[in-house]
Amino acid sequence: MNNFFQELRRRNVVRVVGAYLVVGWLLVQIATTLEESMQLPAWFDGIVVGLLIVGLPISIIVSWVFDLTADGIVRTDAASSETQHQSWRKLDFVIIAGVLIVGLVFAWQVFQPAEILIDEQASVATTAEVSAATIAVLPFADLSPDGDQEYFSDGISEEILNLLAGVDELDVTSRTSAFQFKGRDLGIPEIAANLNVRHVVEGSVRKAGDTLRITAQLIDAADDKHLWSDTFDRPLTAENVFAIQDEISKAIVAALAEKLGFDASDEIAVRVGTNNLSAYEMFLHARSLYQSRTELDVADELLAAAIEQDPEFAAAWEMRAALTFLKANYNFSDTPRNEQVRLTNEFADRALELEPRSPIAIAAKVQVVVQSLPEQNSALDFAKLLNDLSDAIEINPRDDSALNWRGLLRLSLGDIEGALSDFATCIGYSPLSAPCAENFVVVLAGEGRDIEAFAHFTRMLETGMVKAREADLSLLARMGEKTAFMVLSNDSQVLYGWNEHEKLYNALRSTENDHSQLVHSLTTFSATNPDASSYTVPIVLAYIDSSSVLLDSFIIWNKAHRRMRQTDQFRDFIRRTGILKYWQQQGFPPQCRPLGSNDFDCD
Repeated sequence: MNNFFQELRRRNVVRVVGAYLVVGWLLVQIATTLEESMQLPAWFDGIVVGLLIVGLPISIIVSWVFDLTADGIVRTDAASSETQHQSWRKLDFVIIAGVLIVGLVFAWQVFQPAEILIDEQASVATTAEVSAATIAVLPFADLSPDGDQEYFSDGISEEILNLLAGVDELDVTSRTSAFQFKGRDLGIPEIAANLNVRHVVEGSVRKAGDTLRITAQLIDAADDKHLWSDTFDRPLTAENVFAIQDEISKAIVAALAEKLGFDASDEIAVRVGTNNLSAYEMFLHARSLYQSRTELDVADELLAAAIEQDPEFAAAWEMRAALTFLKANYNFSDTPRNEQVRLTNEFADRALELEPRSPIAIAAKVQVVVQSLPEQNSALDFAKLLNDLSDAIEINPRDDSALNWRGLLRLSLGDIEGALSDFATCIGYSPLSAPCAENFVVVLAGEGRDIEAFAHFTRMLETGMVKAREADLSLLARMGEKTAFMVLSNDSQVLYGWNEHEKLYNALRSTENDHSQLVHSLTTFSATNPDASSYTVPIVLAYIDSSSVLLDSFIIWNKAHRRMRQTDQFRDFIRRTGILKYWQQQGFPPQCRPLGSNDFDCD
C-alpha cells in the first residue's frame, strides 16, 4: 500500500488532485456569482459542478499516464529523474496553501449560514409578533330575507373601515385584502394570521322593509375573545345608517384605546354624504361594482340616478369621474377618448366643488390625461400632474388607485424606480390589489429582473389575482414556463382560437430571429378578432416585430426595446407630450441624457 501511495506521489496524481480541487472550487464560486448577477438559469451552476465532477477522474487518469516536463507532455516513465520531480515540489507549497484556504472557506460556508439562518429566523419571529394596533374589518354578512343586500352590507363594513383608517393610532388593513375572505369558512385567528393583524371586526346586516339591524363585534385574534359587541335596531333611514356607523366606529376605537392606551375620542367623524336613503343605496351598489371592476356600465347608471335624486352627493360625482375612463378600459364603453376626458373633468370638478379634498376626483383628472398620452399632441405640465397625484395620496395615503396611477405616471416619464416604489407601497397597504401587483411584475420584468418578477407573479397565482389578459407572456416564455404560457395565452380574452401558440412561445424566447410569418399570422388574427386580442397582440408584436413601435409606457422603457427608443416615433413622442421639457426642468432619468440644448438620447 505504501508503494502505491509513493507511486501516486511520483506520478504527481496527488498534486494534480489538489490543484484540481482549488481551481474547481474557484470555478464554482464564479459560476454562482455569474448566475446571481446576470440572472442566468438556476441550473447554470449545477452544470458547472457536474462537469467538474466528470472531469476529476479524467484528470487523475491523465496525471497517472502522462507527466509535464521541460520537453512538454510525455508518458510517465519509471526512470523519470528525481530532478524532474524536484521542479514540481516548488508548486507544492502553493497547492497546499490553496487546499488549506479552500478547506477553511468551505468550513465557514458550512457553519456560518446556520448562524445567519438563526438570525434570519429571529428576525422573522420578531416581524411575526403582530402589533396590537393592527385591525381588519371583514365584510359584514347579509342576513336580509331575500339575501339580495350584499352590496349594502359590504358598504356598511367599508364605511366603518374608512372611519377606523382615519385614526392615527390604528393600522387598518385595506378593503381589498380584508374582503378577499368574504364567504370563506375560516376562523378569526386564521384570517387574522393571513392578514397579519391582531384584531378583527366582523358583523352582519339585516335590512327588512323599513327596519335595519346591524350587529358588530371586535375580536382579539390572539385568544379569539370578544372585546366588544353590540346590536343596533333602528328604522331604516339615511340618518340612522350614518349614526350606526358612527356609534360602531367610536365603540371599537374606545375599546382599543382603553386596551392600547391612547386617546382617540375626537378622531371619528362620519362623512354624511347624503340624507337621501335611495341615493345612498344606489351609491353603495355602484361602489361594489366599481371595486370589483364588473358591470361598470350598470354602476355608472346607478350613480347617475343617485345624482339625479341628490345633486349634492359628492361621493357619487367623484366615483362617476373615475368610472368614465374605467368603463372604456374594461370594455364596458366605447366612448371616444376626447369625450372621456371632457366627462371626467366635468364630473370631477363638480365633486371638488362639493368636497375640495376628494382624492378620487383629483386623481381621476390626472389619470384620464395620462391614459391619452399616446394620442397627446400638446405638451403637458407633468410637474403639476405629479403634484396633484401626490396631493391625493397625502389626503388618503392608502388609496390604491392614486398610488397605482402615480406609479404609471412616473413610468411614463421614465422614472422606473419611482414607479416601482409606488407599486410596492400600494402592495404593502393592499397586498391583494391586482392592478398594483400586475404593474409591479411587468415593470420588474421590463428591467430584466425576471426572477423577482416571476416570484411575485407566482404569489399572484397563489392568491387568485392573475387575469390572463394582464399576464406578461414574454416573462413566462423567458422563464421557460411553457404550460402556464399556453394556458394563459389560450384564454378567451387573449389568443383563444389562434393555432400557433407554441411558435409564439419559442419566438418570445428567441426574439432576435426572423418571425415575419408569425407576425403576419398574429396581425391577421387580430384583424378578425379585435375584441379578444386587441390588448395582447400589440404588446407581443413589440418583442418579435422589428418594425413595430408601441408608445406604451410599459414597452418604451422595457430594457429589451432599446431599438424602439432609437426611432423617430419615440423621439417625437417625448417632445410633443412635454416629457423632454419635464426632463430639462426636473432632471433626466438614468437611461436618458441631454444632447445639446434641445435634444436627447436614451439607452
